[in-house]
Amino acid sequence: RIQLPIDDHEETILENIRNHRVTIIHGETGCGKSSRVPVMLLNAPPPDGSLGKVRFFISQPRRIAAKALVERVRSCEPELRDKFALRMGHGWKEYETKDTQAYFVTTGYLVRLLANHPERFDSCTHLVIDEVHERSVDTDILCLLCRRLLETNRTIRLVLMSATLAT
Repeated sequence: RIQLPIDDHEETILENIRNHRVTIIHGETGCGKSSRVPVMLLNAPPPDGSLGKVRFFISQPRRIAAKALVERVRSCEPELRDKFALRMGHGWKEYETKDTQAYFVTTGYLVRLLANHPERFDSCTHLVIDEVHERSVDTDILCLLCRRLLETNRTIRLVLMSATLAT
């Protein structure tokens, strides 16, 4: 496994996520945000002890990015490969097993899921929005829905990631 710049900050990132409802991770392109933060979250205990295990969604603005990332994480972390799956619109699902805990999804998929089935997030420990700086209708609506989710779901942790966001 190649050492990436974000690996040096794992303790700080996990402590911040554990202690705060919203965390912003700002790191250079290629530092490992998209591929390593999900692995960090999966290996950490749930921030709220009432939920038995970590379960979360990681959104990507484009289908090709979501597909490429799930494949990269599954190939780089063979012992965790069954814990990562892919979901996109039109019923597209890949790699799901009974052991799946983390889902790479498109932003549009997450918007529809959060708007129509917010109860699905009751068992989620984290919601990771990657490339949050990319302004689009879907991303803007997702941020609004996440703000509402934080008001109704007292345990979920929101992680926003970007390479260019002015924190």
